[in-house]
Amino acid sequence: MCKNLTAPFDLVAFPSMGLFYENKKSFVLVKYLTGIEENILTSPMLNEYDLAMDMALKSLILDDDINVDDLLVGDKNAILLFLRATSFGTNFEVQIVCPKCNQAGKTSFDISEMTAKEIEILPDDMGFFTYVMPKMKLSGESVVIKFRPMTYSDEKKIIYQDKIYQKKNKGISIYNTLRYVNQIVSVNEIVDKDKIELIVKKMPIKDSVSLRSYMDRVEPGIDTLVSLKCNHCQNIIREDFKITNQFLGFTPEYKNVIWEESFLLGYYGQGSINRDETFTMATAERKWRIQRIKEELQKKQEAEKKQPDRRE
Repeated sequence: MCKNLTAPFDLVAFPSMGLFYENKKSFVLVKYLTGIEENILTSPMLNEYDLAMDMALKSLILDDDINVDDLLVGDKNAILLFLRATSFGTNFEVQIVCPKCNQAGKTSFDISEMTAKEIEILPDDMGFFTYVMPKMKLSGESVVIKFRPMTYSDEKKIIYQDKIYQKKNKGISIYNTLRYVNQIVSVNEIVDKDKIELIVKKMPIKDSVSLRSYMDRVEPGIDTLVSLKCNHCQNIIREDFKITNQFLGFTPEYKNVIWEESFLLGYYGQGSINRDETFTMATAERKWRIQRIKEELQKKQEAEKKQPDRRE
C-alpha cells in the first residue's frame, strides 16, 4: 500500500535489486521534490540535529512498507540522484583544480553518467558477503570476514561517531574503523562486536585497504566515477564524486529562492494560485512556471518597444 498518490511521483529502481531486503522489494515510489521538502532541507536547526534528510525522505517516499533507516546507502543515493535530476536537471557544477594545467575553476558533469553498478558478486542467503584477508592470521588460521552492506542507519551512526571523535582528537578520522565495526557480522565466526573491534584495530594497513576495496566493489550502489573537463586546457579528469546528503545542494540562503518564487507565482497568477499550492507544487513545475512568466514578460516588453510612441 502507498500514501496519497495525488502528488506527482515516479518509480526509482534500487541498485540492490532488493536482494538484501526481507521483502525483496526492488523499487520505491518517490514523490517529486516540492517546496515542503526544500524548506525542511534548508533548515539550519534540522540539519544541525541531523533530522532534515530523514524528514524529507519520509515525506517523499510513498511506500508504506519502506523504513528509511533500513535502506541500503546505495538505494538511498539512487533516490537522491532521482530528486536532483528531476528538480534541477542533470547538469551539476563543481569546482576543480586541473592536475594538468594546475588552474582552478568551475566545470560541470552530467549526473545521468551516474548509473547503478552492476552486481558482480551475489550475497549468501543471509545477505552477507565473505572475504578472506590476504595476509592477516588469527591463531595461525586465515581470517574469514563476513559483512553486510551499509544501511542509511549505519551511515548516520558512523558519520556522527566520527564527528565526535574528530572533535576530541584534533581532526583525526576513524571512519574506516567505524565502518568495519558496523558492517562486519563475524570474523572466523566470532560475532561479539567488542572482539570484532579489537581484531579490526589490529588489522594491517594493506589488509585494511584490500578489504575496503572489496567492500566498495561488491556493495550495490551508484557508480560515482564521472568525467570532468577542464575549461582552461580541455583536459578530461576522471574523478570519484561521492553522493552525500549535501548532493541536492541546499543552503540556508536557498530558502529565499523558495519564498521569492512562491511570491512571483502568486503575484502574476492574479489570485489563481495561493502560497500553500506553490509549496506543494513539484519544484520542477514551480521553476518551469517561473521561467514561463519571465518569457511572457519579456515578450510583453519587446512588444511595447515596437509600438509607436503616441506621446504628443
